[in-house]
Amino acid sequence: MQKQISIGIFVLFLVLLTFLPRMLSLSAHWSSDESTWMLRSRTFIIALEQGRFADTLTAYHPGVTTTWLGGLAIRKAAGQRSISELFTQTDRFLTTLMLARLRFPIAVLSGALILIIGLLLYRLFGASLAAVGTLFLAIEPFLLAESRRVHTDALTSEFLFLTLLLWLCYLESEPQRRRDLVLSGICFGLACLTKSHAGAFLLFLPFLFFWYVKQRRLSGAKMLMSTIFFCAVALLTTLIVWPYLWTVTFGNRLICPLLFIGCFGLLFWSGRKLAKDYSEFSPVE
Repeated sequence: MQKQISIGIFVLFLVLLTFLPRMLSLSAHWSSDESTWMLRSRTFIIALEQGRFADTLTAYHPGVTTTWLGGLAIRKAAGQRSISELFTQTDRFLTTLMLARLRFPIAVLSGALILIIGLLLYRLFGASLAAVGTLFLAIEPFLLAESRRVHTDALTSEFLFLTLLLWLCYLESEPQRRRDLVLSGICFGLACLTKSHAGAFLLFLPFLFFWYVKQRRLSGAKMLMSTIFFCAVALLTTLIVWPYLWTVTFGNRLICPLLFIGCFGLLFWSGRKLAKDYSEFSPVE
């Protein structure tokens, strides 16, 4: 009983340590490019409300997760009033109060992702390493500072870290659970939507697979099917979350329906392959 109480107190301490530094004084220390992301968030949510989905392309990175969070904060601040009428004047929009409102959901999501990372570390490496790792992530200066800004870097790094940890959970589990692969694909899709540089993670996957095939004797065929399944989930996440992609055309035809059909087809095909217990897909004894 005393051990459970101690664990509960430590978890509470960890939660407070994660969220309090991210939530306090959110209107302070205005950084140079946050005004740009505030304006992009305003453009995004106005375009979304007016059905101009093509205008939700606000940056080449593309920063969609940031503009979604910022846009929802703006929508909440506007209440029942029209955003386009209420915040048309930039000087009335770019205030410290509005800055704090846009920072808030990013800080909350960043803190929540750190705690989820802690749970995955516990699953992979046990309680001690998970506690230390989560503690360091909660107070790491750069990550802490970035998670208090209307920007993309903190969310990109956390979604990518979750992508990797969920892949490791999938590869280390016996039997392997497709749920981990689905969640990993979703996190990777969100990471790429937050900042397109996250796509470089795909270059790392072959090295990860090579190690598991050689050292753990996992089937190369199953690794290939898992990769196809993962990529299909990531692409489907991207298609659902970013309205701009709904408007992309090839010639005079929308390609979004074809992409949706292709993603679901790949998910169905690769999912069935993974579900079958072929001997060649099992670890080599």
